Formats: sequence, structure tokens, C-alpha cells
Amino acid sequence: MITPIIHALRVAHAVVREHAKLITRSSKWGSIRKAALKTYPQCACCGDTAHLQVHHQVPFHLHPELELDPKNLIVLCMGKNECHLLIGHGNNFKKYNPYIAADAMNICAGSETIEEVKTSAKKNAIFLPISLS
Repeated sequence: MITPIIHALRVAHAVVREHAKLITRSSKWGSIRKAALKTYPQCACCGDTAHLQVHHQVPFHLHPELELDPKNLIVLCMGKNECHLLIGHGNNFKKYNPYIAADAMNICAGSETIEEVKTSAKKNAIFLPISLS
């Protein structure tokens, strides 16, 4: 279990990253993001409803044509399980997990625990070709 201070710092970092990117995103991103959160009001991995964020399965800066594609979006949390950071990014916001959708399905199906998926996501995450920090 992580300490509350470390968790608060991680949540703050994720929120700042999310809002800082609004400048470089499509003008339609805000409405797409709201629609995704309305359609999926809980984390795809753990079911938490706190600190939800819309994550691109394939990073939009690598494939800009997928930025607004609902099929490329998955809702993850920065709540107590920190699924966005730990599963969506393999515990490093400079990486992404190409298996996020399958990982979320495995957790929901009960074929893997959230802790098993966090471990495999960290191992399978791919460094992004440009810095996003």
C-alpha cells in the first residue's frame, strides 16, 4: 500500500498532465472526454469512481487520427488503485501499456488479479518516443 502523501502527489501529477494537454488537443476533446465519462462512469480495471481519467489506448500523439475515436478510449482511475498510472502506463507516465484493454477485461473476468495485471503492465509498458512530462 502506498502512503497517502505519495498517492496525493501522483493524483496531482496526473491531474496537471491531463489539464496541461488540453492546449494541444482537438477542440472537440472536452466533449468527447465528457461523453466517455458519462458512458463509462467507473474505472475499467477496478470499478472505482474517484479521480476518473480518459486514457488513450494508443497514444494520440503517435496516431492523431485516433484522438477522438471512442474505440481508442478507456476510463481509468487515479483513485486508491491508481489504475491510470500503474496499469495504463506501467507505473511511468513516459510509457504506455499496449495491452490495457485486454488487461482490464482479464481483471473483470477474474482471470487475473489487479496486482497481477499491475506487475505485467510494468513489464510490458513501452516507452513513448517523445517526452510527455
